[in-house]
Amino acid sequence: MGTGFLIVIAVLAGLVVLARVMRLEDVFIYFPDHEIYMTPADLGLAYDEVRFGEEGRLHGWFVPGRTDVTILWFHGNASNLSHPGRVEFIKLLHDRMGVSFFIFDYRGYGQSSGKPSEEGLYQDARDALAYLHSRDDVNSDRIVYYGRSLGGAVASHLATENAPYRLILESSFTSTPDMARVQFPFLPLGPLLYTRYSSREHLAAVNSPVLIIHGDRDRTVPTRHADELHAAANEPKQLYIVRGADHNDVHYAGGEPYLEVFAEFLDLPLAPV
Repeated sequence: MGTGFLIVIAVLAGLVVLARVMRLEDVFIYFPDHEIYMTPADLGLAYDEVRFGEEGRLHGWFVPGRTDVTILWFHGNASNLSHPGRVEFIKLLHDRMGVSFFIFDYRGYGQSSGKPSEEGLYQDARDALAYLHSRDDVNSDRIVYYGRSLGGAVASHLATENAPYRLILESSFTSTPDMARVQFPFLPLGPLLYTRYSSREHLAAVNSPVLIIHGDRDRTVPTRHADELHAAANEPKQLYIVRGADHNDVHYAGGEPYLEVFAEFLDLPLAPV
């Protein structure tokens, strides 16, 4: 057994110890921001400021619409609910489709207290759904789960426990270990991770209609993840690839055809511009 081989084994063993002690996934999964950049009111939308969950530790916004469809939005791993792109998307779908929106921050994001973790985010999702069920102006049978990127994993997990009216995953991935292989192809990080976010496995247990949306130029999550998620999902299901779209600009790149697919999936008319 050569010295070089022993060095490699020692380095790998060190990586295992480091990953377990420092929770390696926390370094590259969660990027919370606490600053509030804008609110729906900045775009002329009425909304309710909401505190919910245990002792009101979670923060969200409920934007009432003109239909009985409510979108429960699970955002990605960076910033918070007030990111301008998110608020602008709420405005767009609210105006064109008349949907109500509930967007909230996971623990440790924005004005929500705590520290993010996989099980923690799953519990936050349960609390968000419970809040919607508590509202008299929400039709519990017409709640759509919409998850972007990391939020797709949270939304698909919730769908295994509480079936939504529809499930939409956009720019999402198959699992955390799969993403570790994308980001760090020369390091054996997958087995070291506590965090799994196994959307592919979740989808196999979901029977609600599923729409998977992805950009064909996504430089963060390769498009093959969308193909694998679509293959794992049960019927009825739909895969929509947006030409020219990267990870965070899907609806911008998709334009009117994107909105038409979205509205058709929700069985809603699309208001003219």
